Amino acid sequence: MSLSVTKIKALFGLKLRLIISNMSLMTAPIMAILYVVFMKSIMQSKAPSHVALISLLLGMGLCFNIVMGGIMMTSYPLAEEKEHHTLRVLMTSSITGPEFFIGSLLPPLAIMTVTNLILVP
Repeated sequence: MSLSVTKIKALFGLKLRLIISNMSLMTAPIMAILYVVFMKSIMQSKAPSHVALISLLLGMGLCFNIVMGGIMMTSYPLAEEKEHHTLRVLMTSSITGPEFFIGSLLPPLAIMTVTNLILVP
């Protein structure tokens, strides 16, 4: 069983557009960034150590983004496809299970990776 890169690329583009156009899904990465910036501005004067504050906020921001964003961005498009009956069309098409799995998981992974890279500085 070989994977078709063009099918994965098409699914990747479709899922990426679905995720980016849906503002309720984009709240997780945006909230993770805003949470870290807001808490840093509040806690900066009260923290005993700057390094401890940064590591605490970075850890909490990364966990927030990965857990909340990862679950939301992977499950919501699948539920939307099932609701609009497009999942049945995908299942009867020539797309195999691994192609659908890879094409569905790459967009949330890319968005979470970019958000995590933004959180580091």
